[in-house]
Amino acid sequence: MSKQAKDMALRHLKKGESQLNSGLYIDALESLTIAENHAQKGQATDISSIILGTIGNLLKYTGKYDEALKYYTKAFDILEELARSEPFFNTLLAATLNNMGNLMADMRKIEEAQQRYERALTLYLDLLESNPDDLSCLSNVALTHFNLGNLLADRGMMEEAKQKYESALKIREKLLDDAQYNVLYQSEVAATLDKLAKILEERGESEEARSKWETTLNMREKLLEGEPDNGSYQADIAATLNNLGNLLLHKGMRDEAQQHYERAQNIYENLVKSEPDNGSYQAEVAAILNILAKMLEEMGLSEEALRKYERSLEILEEMLEQKPENGSYMEEAAAILHTLGKMLEEKGQNKEALRKYEQALEIQEKMLDLEPENVSIMADVAAILDKLTKIFEKMGQNEEALQKYERSLEMQEKLLMLEPENVSIITDVAAILDKLAKMLEVKGQTEEAIKKYEQSIEIQEKFLELKPENVSIITDVVAILDKLAKMLEEKGENEEAIQKYERSLEMQEKLLMLEPENVSIITDVAAILDKLAKILEVKGQTEEAIQKYEQALQIKQKLLEIEPEDVSIIIDVAAILDKLAKMLEEKGQTEEAIKKYEQALQIKQKMLEQEPDNISYITDASATLDNQGNLLVHIGLTDDAKQKYLQILKMFDKPFENEPDNVLYRSIIAATLNNLGGVMAIEERTEDAKYMYDCALKMREELLRAEPDNVSYQADVAATLNDLGNLFVCIGLQDKAEQKYLQVLTIFDKLLESELNNISYQSIVVTLNNLGNLLEDRGKIEGAKHMYESAFKVHENFLKRDGFS
Repeated sequence: MSKQAKDMALRHLKKGESQLNSGLYIDALESLTIAENHAQKGQATDISSIILGTIGNLLKYTGKYDEALKYYTKAFDILEELARSEPFFNTLLAATLNNMGNLMADMRKIEEAQQRYERALTLYLDLLESNPDDLSCLSNVALTHFNLGNLLADRGMMEEAKQKYESALKIREKLLDDAQYNVLYQSEVAATLDKLAKILEERGESEEARSKWETTLNMREKLLEGEPDNGSYQADIAATLNNLGNLLLHKGMRDEAQQHYERAQNIYENLVKSEPDNGSYQAEVAAILNILAKMLEEMGLSEEALRKYERSLEILEEMLEQKPENGSYMEEAAAILHTLGKMLEEKGQNKEALRKYEQALEIQEKMLDLEPENVSIMADVAAILDKLTKIFEKMGQNEEALQKYERSLEMQEKLLMLEPENVSIITDVAAILDKLAKMLEVKGQTEEAIKKYEQSIEIQEKFLELKPENVSIITDVVAILDKLAKMLEEKGENEEAIQKYERSLEMQEKLLMLEPENVSIITDVAAILDKLAKILEVKGQTEEAIQKYEQALQIKQKLLEIEPEDVSIIIDVAAILDKLAKMLEEKGQTEEAIKKYEQALQIKQKMLEQEPDNISYITDASATLDNQGNLLVHIGLTDDAKQKYLQILKMFDKPFENEPDNVLYRSIIAATLNNLGGVMAIEERTEDAKYMYDCALKMREELLRAEPDNVSYQADVAATLNDLGNLFVCIGLQDKAEQKYLQVLTIFDKLLESELNNISYQSIVVTLNNLGNLLEDRGKIEGAKHMYESAFKVHENFLKRDGFS
């Protein structure tokens, strides 16, 4: 071995270590490389191992982990060989293993790091057996226990980590007892107490954690008294104050927590002044300001909170200028901007809130550019876009809202591709599609709206293939199917509407199997059946419509068994019975129709027994009696019909007496009197019939005088005049009949200028034909011909209006 080469190696090693400690990494690497060359020339493998380990340290500090590991491994190989012949080198070997463990922990090679620490610990313990008074070795045993504690804590193995920290603490406290003024030992004991306190806090042992941190704080403050300008000691005190603040805040001790946070903030701010380029200190100030802002916000002190948030944001923005791609800084800044946006929105300052949300979005989209597959960032971007859409909607800027919804949808769909079974994302995608559909619907873009609703259903139904019993998704799909069905129905696309209602019904029935006693689902099933029945009825599919009404009736009756006092269900049952009766009547199934009317009437009469003065119930019951009466007249049971009509008049005696000017009562009474006139005309009681018609006409004309433009009242007056005309024809009073028919036609001339329903057109045609017949019987052939031609013309116009040629 060349003594000169060895001396040169040691000289450059010492120089390199000095440069390394001063942060002159490039110079240090150059010096250490020269040292290594001299060591190799001099075949000084012991010095070479130290140089290689030091280069490894340098590369680790500069973040070049893979290169650092190579140098540590070279040092380890040399030392392992040297230790075989000289046990002294086991000390250096153990130190290298510790360094390798630290590096691998940073590289997240956890298993390998643990193996290195445990081997280092074995070596130190072996060395200690041969020399129990070796304080340096004892200190290294404590350090290795401490490193293992850190590693196990990072792995979530808290009990094992606690044991390692306690082993380290026991040794370190013993060392301190023997050298009470040793600042290194004091600092190490404080560091170990700090780690134990964190574990105790996580275990919920807050009092024990608090005690440990207070002891840590006391020790660190004493250290600082000895070196008041020591930045490391100041940072340690600030960190301990911060930890205590978190613990006290969690315990609800806000005032004490605030004091600790503010002390920590002051220390960090002073450190920033002395080390302005130290980003970690700035980050700590920003974090504490953020916590203080949240506390103020929760206390309702929003203005003070806003100021803290803004100050925290300023610091983070300054840091981002220095390190524009620092993910942690971007994440914190975006979170604060999001919070500021929310607070300003709650204060009604929508424009200011909008600016904050847009700034947050800009940052998060930069983060997404750096990490395009990061699910958490995607979710945050989607959340901000959702906020922006809502604000644009509040401000009436629907186009901008629509654009943001589209962007949010794009983001959520990406998330769904990454996590196709995530119920929350599926729900969010469906909700956005639903919102887009509604906005397009409002804009009158019905076709585009329908497409969005269809997309929403498609996404959710795919999920249902995987999890067919997810009640939440089934419920959402049912709601959209119902919406689509209504839209298609309004467009006149009844076939497509029926398909949607039937699919909705199928899914509601699935829900009903999962929750057979759920009143809400049972009600929804009945409602869909009712809608289907109405569409089928419009389409003329009477049999199918009746089936659906019967099914709806059965379900409603089942509901009534569950909730027998529920008035809305009782009313629904009666309404379906009425509807079925009417349809059966139209099919000529009079006996079945009479039964249904009777069932409906019985229900309504029971309701009236409970509330005899309830006008709604009286009106509803009178409608069923009226339908029954008309049916009975049709099948020739005029006496029975008359009883029904008289029941109606009796029901309205008291209400009419109390409110003689009520137009609803007068309309119903007039219609009933008219019907009674019709019955008496059939029975050839002409005077009684005329009296009833006259009474009905008087009331109807009074209603018309009050509202001369009311088309319904005009048609009613015309109907009674027509009935009187028919009566006069029957008793041979042709002049009077002709007079009445002409009065009808005068009214119909006005009616023809209005949008009339089919019944009104048919009434005009019937009256013209009646007058034609009358004139023909009286020999007025030209007049009769004119009436017939007019009837044909009105009928022809009616057919053209409805699309017939």
